[in-house]
Amino acid sequence: MHLAITMDQKKTIKVWNCQDRDALAILRMPESCYGMEAYLTKDGPFLTVGDAAGNIYTFTLPGLRDVSKVTASQYGIVFLHCSPDKKWIFACGTYRRTLPQVFLTESLLRPSEGNAPLSTSLPHKLCVSACWTPKVKNRLTLMSQNNMSPLICSFAELFRLFWFPCFPSEF
Repeated sequence: MHLAITMDQKKTIKVWNCQDRDALAILRMPESCYGMEAYLTKDGPFLTVGDAAGNIYTFTLPGLRDVSKVTASQYGIVFLHCSPDKKWIFACGTYRRTLPQVFLTESLLRPSEGNAPLSTSLPHKLCVSACWTPKVKNRLTLMSQNNMSPLICSFAELFRLFWFPCFPSEF
């Protein structure tokens, strides 16, 4: 089955089977959503969504069954990126002074009642984009820019939820 996931201006997420006319699942969100990331784990397919209020929701696919909700920021979540090995979810908000966060995917898929999911903030302000490095597990490339400087790229490695800066000479 090939799925397509859409979000409309009425804050409605729909999951479509690309071969059918009708949506498989429909879910109205309380806030507008900016970032969506679908990924496949050993437990099945999931969708993680960041909204305008700074919440991160995780749903099953294709049914959009609620798995977890985390308040990650005071501001909207724009970027959500799952690592190639599906162990980490990178989240970054709209307010440029907030720090990006990386969540352990397992803690979003199996939340503990009363406990916050395992995560770490990355000391990298003014983040405008990020991507996982495909050939090196747990390595992120973060891009930042302020009004006075050109685009700056930096690298980070995650190991047991700690931030280790990397330098281009290490490649």
